[in-house]
Amino acid sequence: MNSPSDIWLSSTGGVGSLLHTTNSGTNWTAIPSAHNVAIFQLDFPTTDTAFSCAGNIPGSIGQIAKSVNGGLNWSLLTTPAINETYVTLDFLNGSTGYVGAAPANVYKTTNGGASWITQSTGGSGTVLSVQMIDVNSGYALSTSLRKTINGGTNWVPITIPAGTWVNMNVLDMDVLFINGATAPSNGNPIIYKSTNGGGSWTNVSGDLPDSLTVNRTKWLNLN
Repeated sequence: MNSPSDIWLSSTGGVGSLLHTTNSGTNWTAIPSAHNVAIFQLDFPTTDTAFSCAGNIPGSIGQIAKSVNGGLNWSLLTTPAINETYVTLDFLNGSTGYVGAAPANVYKTTNGGASWITQSTGGSGTVLSVQMIDVNSGYALSTSLRKTINGGTNWVPITIPAGTWVNMNVLDMDVLFINGATAPSNGNPIIYKSTNGGGSWTNVSGDLPDSLTVNRTKWLNLN
């Protein structure tokens, strides 16, 4: 979302579809993407420059695309590795960005995706979310949570509650939320919050209905 009225939607239905509205959803326009597989995430670090990642996890297919005219046209970038799926990305500007993949690698670019630097998080599984606060500091979530303060050169494990977590929302290096896991007691989904960089965690949702799947949350402030 570029503004409350300028919103983009992507499809995970396997066809790489994009929808764009400039009037808060009253009207939508289909925009061709460069992808032919499900688009997992879009990121607009500037008004003109945008990046997207897409793929098929069972087929080990991964794609990364870039737009330089505000999302009107897209072109595929050379991917960091073959047979990996890219499900999350976060760009700080038009040059520096991070992409999460399966297995638990993060790939960093400092030239707008022209080349990539491999950064192992030391975890396992797919990196489901990578969120950077600045070019040096951020978090990566896979089967575990990792933190970097040196641009991804090193990733330090952070203790999180037991469960299978699917996403996170990072407000700053102290305040972050993780969601999607199921409570060990009854299997219901829950959301946890930390206000000290993962030093401790508080259940802020209670036990949500077991019919609910929390794939993503967005928090505007601490409350």
